[in-house]
Amino acid sequence: MVPLTLAIIAINIVAIVFAAFVRGRAKEISIASAALSLAISLYMVFLFATSGAQSSVTYIPYLNVALSFGLSGISSVLLLMAEIIILVTAVSGNTERAGLLASSALISLFQISAVGLFTSTNLLLFFVFWDIGIVAMFLMINLLGSEMRHNASVNFVLYELFASSMLLLAIILLYAYLPAHSLNIGYITSAAGSLPLYIKTIVLISMFIAFMTNMAIFPMHLWLPDAYTEASTQGSMLLSGVLTKFGGYGMLILFALPIAANYTGYVAALAIVSVVYASFMLIKQKDLKRVIAYSAMLEMGVILVAVAASNSIATEGAVYGMFSQGLSMALAFLAVGVIKSIYDERNIDRLRDIVSGARSTAYMLAIAMLSIIGFPFTSGFVSEILIFFGSTQSFELYGLLPLVGILVMGGYFYHIISRCFLSRSRPTKAGGSPDITERFGFYALSVLIVLVGVLPFLVLGLLKL
Repeated sequence: MVPLTLAIIAINIVAIVFAAFVRGRAKEISIASAALSLAISLYMVFLFATSGAQSSVTYIPYLNVALSFGLSGISSVLLLMAEIIILVTAVSGNTERAGLLASSALISLFQISAVGLFTSTNLLLFFVFWDIGIVAMFLMINLLGSEMRHNASVNFVLYELFASSMLLLAIILLYAYLPAHSLNIGYITSAAGSLPLYIKTIVLISMFIAFMTNMAIFPMHLWLPDAYTEASTQGSMLLSGVLTKFGGYGMLILFALPIAANYTGYVAALAIVSVVYASFMLIKQKDLKRVIAYSAMLEMGVILVAVAASNSIATEGAVYGMFSQGLSMALAFLAVGVIKSIYDERNIDRLRDIVSGARSTAYMLAIAMLSIIGFPFTSGFVSEILIFFGSTQSFELYGLLPLVGILVMGGYFYHIISRCFLSRSRPTKAGGSPDITERFGFYALSVLIVLVGVLPFLVLGLLKL
C-alpha cells in the first residue's frame, strides 16, 4: 500500500507543479490527476479485498514512527467516496468560471490530504494529512469564495486549528504513556486500556473535541454556515462531501477505544441536540446554500448518534451515512451553484418556476434533497435504516429522536420544492443552462446515489471485508 499511496501523492504534487507552468491547461491537469488517483485507489481497494495487505516503511526510527498505509472496510468506503467527489468537483464544480489555476492546484492538494488520511494506519500521519486538508480548504475559501470569504475563512481556520491542537495533545499523550511508544492505530486501539484513568480521560476529551469540531456538532459548529456559504461551489462540495468525514472517521477510531464505551449515552444526547438545533436553524434560512449547510450539520449529528451506538449495525450505518451524505451534499451544492450561475440568485423568496427554466438542475437538487431525508431507492434510505435500527439497539426509543430533525428538514425541503421549483407565479427568468461538465457531475452523482440505494451490497460488501 505504501508505494501506491505515495504514487497518488506524487501524481498530485506533479499536477500542482504542471498547473503552475501550463496555466491554460490547469483544469485538464487537475481532472487527469483526479481520474488517475481514483483508478489507483480502486486498485488499492481490490488489493485489500483480495489480500488485505498493509505495509510500512521506517520513517523516524528514533521515535518509532513509520510511513504506514493500509485499508480497512471502513477506510475503503471513505477513500472511494472522497476520490469520486474530488473527481466530480474537478470536472464540474467551477460554476463561477473563475480561479482555474488556484482551484485546480488546491483540489490536487486536498486530494493528497484525503488519500493520505483515509489510508494512514499511524496516528501521526493521520494528523499531518488532516492539517494539509485544513490548509487546502482555508485557501479555497479565502482565495475563491464570495464577498465575505475572508471572515469565513478566518473563522473556519481558527476552529480547525483549535481542533488540530486538541488532536495533537491526544497524540503526544498516547505516545508518551503507551508502553511501546507507538502511534500505530491498531496498537493504540488494543493497548489504550492500560493507560492511567486520567490520561485516558484527557485523550478521550481532546480527541472528541477535535473530531466534533470538524464534524460541526453543536456547539462547535459556528464555522460551518459562513464557510459553506462563502466558499466557491468547489469549496462547498469538498467541505461538505469530504472534509467533515475526516472527523467522522476519527470518531469511529475513537469509539474503538474501550474507555469510550462509558460515554456513549452522553455523546448520543449531544448529537441529538445538534440534530434538533440544526433543523430549527435550517427552517429560518432563505439562502439555498445555508439551507444545505444546516442540513449537512443535521446529517452529521445523525451519523454521530450511530457512531455512539457502537454496535455493528449502527457502525455500518454511520459509514454508509457518510458515503451517502458525501454524495448527496456534493450534488446539492453543485445544483445550487448552477442555479446561482443561471439565475444569479439563491434566495428562496425570489426563485420561482425553476423546473421550467432549469429542468435538469431542479431535478438534481430534488434528488439530493430526497436522498438527504432518506427517501426509498436512494442511498440515504439505506443509511438511515441501518442507523436507526442500530441506534434503537443501544438507546431504545431514544435512538429515534433524530427523526424529529429529519421530519422538520423534510417539511422545509417540500416547501422549497413547492415554492421555488413548481410555483409559476412571477417565474424567475433563466439566464443560461448547465454546461456539459456540470451535467457530468449531475449524472455521475445522481446515478451513484440511486445505484447504492437500490444495490446497497455494493458498499456493505466492502464493510464486511
